[in-house]
Amino acid sequence: MSHNDDPARPPDHDARASSINSEDDAPGDGQEAFSEHSKAKPARFAHTAEIAYLALIALTLVLVRMQAVSDVPLNVDECQYMATAAFLNLSGESSFSGDVYPVLITSVYRAFTVFQPYPLIEVRVFVGILAALMTLCIWWWVRRLGAFPAFFACMAFVLLPMYWEGHSANREWFANLGIVAGSCLVLLSLATKTTSRTLLFCAIAGLLAALAQLFKLQALPLAFMMPLALVLESIRIRRPQLAFGRILAWLAGYITMYLAISALYSIHGVGSYLLPKSGGSLAAYAAGSHSLSEILSQLVPGMFWQQPFRSAILLATFVAMLIFVLYCVALFRTFSGKEEKAELDVKAFAWRYAALWLFTAFFCVSIGGRFFPHYSQFLLPPVAILLGVCVASVLNPRSLENCLPKVTGRWLAAAMLAVVIAEFIARHIYPMQLFPSYFQDDFPAIGFAIIFGIAGAVTLFALRRPSTESKLAPVAATLWVAMLGFHMLESNFRRQVHPLAVSREETRPLAEFIAGNAKSSIYVWGWRPEIYYYANVPPSSRFAITQYVVNDMSATSEPKLQPQNFAKLMDDFARHPPSFLVFPNDWGIALSKSSPYAAKRFPELADFMETNGFHLVARFPQSRGVVDVYARGDVEPQIPTPGWTTSGG
Repeated sequence: MSHNDDPARPPDHDARASSINSEDDAPGDGQEAFSEHSKAKPARFAHTAEIAYLALIALTLVLVRMQAVSDVPLNVDECQYMATAAFLNLSGESSFSGDVYPVLITSVYRAFTVFQPYPLIEVRVFVGILAALMTLCIWWWVRRLGAFPAFFACMAFVLLPMYWEGHSANREWFANLGIVAGSCLVLLSLATKTTSRTLLFCAIAGLLAALAQLFKLQALPLAFMMPLALVLESIRIRRPQLAFGRILAWLAGYITMYLAISALYSIHGVGSYLLPKSGGSLAAYAAGSHSLSEILSQLVPGMFWQQPFRSAILLATFVAMLIFVLYCVALFRTFSGKEEKAELDVKAFAWRYAALWLFTAFFCVSIGGRFFPHYSQFLLPPVAILLGVCVASVLNPRSLENCLPKVTGRWLAAAMLAVVIAEFIARHIYPMQLFPSYFQDDFPAIGFAIIFGIAGAVTLFALRRPSTESKLAPVAATLWVAMLGFHMLESNFRRQVHPLAVSREETRPLAEFIAGNAKSSIYVWGWRPEIYYYANVPPSSRFAITQYVVNDMSATSEPKLQPQNFAKLMDDFARHPPSFLVFPNDWGIALSKSSPYAAKRFPELADFMETNGFHLVARFPQSRGVVDVYARGDVEPQIPTPGWTTSGG
């Protein structure tokens, strides 16, 4: 039996199932096919090949993640989370004691401070473990289509993050784990006949969805994608009982997680903080950054043309559109009464779910109109799964006949060729005019051209015979994934430093000055949390970046002091007086204004500085502007290096 054959159905268990899995909700052949492996032993060659695939995936994952084992901050967000954790250790406060945001990722970083004050390497290793768990989930998801499609999908999931700041320990990794694991549990709930397991799987999926949202608010649409997919499928097959019990269990898990986190806030007297903050922050982020017209104008460039490896996203989107259009047609036929009650096919539902997942992820990435590279990590799981679907359809067009027509194997083979051509043109023929320099690679054109030519020629042959018997289609797919992997490894096997972060070497004089003269803590008035990390000193406030004190979310209006948070900042300063106030005098999070945090913009801050005798003691020129350092009245720093501009000269 081939890997694509459905396993034999086990004995009927309908008599033992309760109302949630009534006779109308009984699984069809696709249900057991997704939940169980074939009982027939695979051929020795196939078994050996599968082990080799898994070993190669594991080796690639280790090699890629080893590049992250470094004390070099790759993203300013990492430094923000470490600095906030350092303040909490300084103050002895709980992570849930007030406006410490984002609280969950800060708690993760704080847990690793048992090893060192700024535990960057430790958290990165932990992220590598999360990446391995998600890779296993992707393998499980796609394996039902065959070992090679699963291998292709997993390799894409392992390699593609390197284009999107995947070495950094940012929140997307933690949010994605909840979405990926929760989605797998939703599929398992459909593949089981045991009512208790069905409810348990859905409840845990709800817990994980809420956890993902609490790690990254942009994951909110992805969280509610799970019950939405169940509703749509129940409508399509005219079986409302399919969704009703499962959604109730999902909501129970979701609400339970929220209540648990709210309880932690309540213990510390701020129980009303969580829900308004969660909902309001996402709305403010979406509405305060750019206008709707600006976001729409940036949508296609941000999602496709400006992405560092467009071919993978374009190919996955092409597959998703085919699946989604056919799904919409099926829904329309159901609404019009042309379709009768149908059996549930979990395998087909899995690929429809992946298509919905990708489109939802597009919305999550684009909602703020900023398109930072690490935001695109939300695209990774559905892109990887849909790439596996693409390869499976090319290898065996019949394997997806329940959600794709058999002729799509030929279309997808053509699409594979088309996106490779587009990628080649975009990178080497007309790159500078189409794409910003940030997304350019240093890959030798001749190497890419050779691989492109071989893959293209073999794919053209595969187009002639995209049937199961064709030996050329597997070769074409193999060359395509080889091209994908080789190109990414060659051009991105090095660590990527976020363009907004200032390097250690450039910041070294400033960091050494602060580390040598600060009595306890400092405060950076701006968006430069890496200064805390380089100097190895904690901030004087829970607001490690001034964005939370100054509303700098809008790209069209001036930053405005938030009186409530400024009062909390002053309270933190009263308990932990900063030795220095550091003013980077460069852009803020909106990225559209110069010096948005200049002290002269905020009279309240100027009054505080005058009251406490803060005076300019040093100026450090950097590529992003001059950094001004003000010392508290009772702090007399030593200026060891001639040439620094001081208040005296």
